[in-house]
Order: sequence, then structure tokens, then C-alpha cells
Amino acid sequence: VFQMGKAHQNAGRDKDAVDLYRRYVAKAKNQDHRVQVFVLLASALIKTKDEKGADDALKVAVDIGKHRKAELGPEGKYAAAHARYMEGERVLAKFDAIQISGDVKQRSARLKQKATLLAEASKIFLDVVSLGVAEWTTAALFQIGRTYEAFAKALRESPAPSGLSDADKEQYQQQIDEFVVPIEERSLDAYENGWKKATELNIY
Repeated sequence: VFQMGKAHQNAGRDKDAVDLYRRYVAKAKNQDHRVQVFVLLASALIKTKDEKGADDALKVAVDIGKHRKAELGPEGKYAAAHARYMEGERVLAKFDAIQISGDVKQRSARLKQKATLLAEASKIFLDVVSLGVAEWTTAALFQIGRTYEAFAKALRESPAPSGLSDADKEQYQQQIDEFVVPIEERSLDAYENGWKKATELNIY
């Protein structure tokens, strides 16, 4: 059933894959296999636009990784860390969907939304580290740095609202710079910590 599910998924028949994966996890006892299938199930559900189902599948995979760690081998732990990383990616997708440019009156609210989602994603990616899988640990730390860097760059390149005087434009830019510098520092810290961790784990 598991292999049939993978075959359907590889062929682009995600709905069929979802049905087979759900049949499999309903009966499977091997926790390594269950975590792996929940990750595959989540990927298939994302393709079928079942966002809640994908979130639920990833949550189960992460819960197994955290609460039944003693029953997992390397493959199960790897899949659980992958699931937690995917949860972070899903938050980043919401972050990316919010545009900085647009209605000036709502810009502050949009920036606050983005900052909140960025903090949530960073928290999730840091939690990946706790699952103890070297590859996903370094990937998560890199992703934190990359996202903070991209946010800072987007803020710097965001045009000032139209109709401002030169003095107001300068003041606007100063406010943006004050907001951006701490974000860039967070990015540097994440990159540095990721590099140190990768060196420590001999991951290149």
C-alpha cells in the first residue's frame, strides 16, 4: 500500500496517493514508517489544496518525532525533522504573501503581520534543531538567516510613499533603516550559528 501510494504520487495522482497513505497509517505499527508516510501525505495534501489536512499530517509526524523518539530509527527521526521544517516553510509562505508595498495607511499593519509571521517561522525552525537531525538543523538555521536577510532587503528597496517632501523622504528612510538594522543583525547571527553548527557536524 505504501509503495502504491508513492507510485501514484510520483505519477501526479495525488488524490489516489492520499487515499492509500491514509489506509496505510490507519494500520501501520512501525513508527519510522508512520512518520515517513505522514510527511508524504502532507506533501500530497498540499498539492490537492487541502491545507488543514496537510497541517494535521505534519503535526502528527512532529508529535511522533518528539514524543516517541525512543521508538524511531534514523529514517523516522529524519522524517520528523523534515515535517517540522515543512511547518516552518508553510508559515514563510504566508509571510511571503503579504506585500510591503501598497496602501500607505495599511503599511504599518502589514509590516507588523510580516514581523509576527517571521518570528513564528524562526521559532519553528529553531525547534527543528531540537529534533537532532544534522541536515535539517543546518537547513533550518540557514533558512532563518535567509528569510531575515530577504525581509531586510525588501524593506530597504521599498519605495517611499508618493507625495513626500525631500525632508520627509529622508526621515522616512531613517525610520526604515532603524527598523532594518536589527533584522540584518538577526540574519547575520543565524548565518553564523548555522555555519558553526555545520562545521561542528561536518556538514558541507
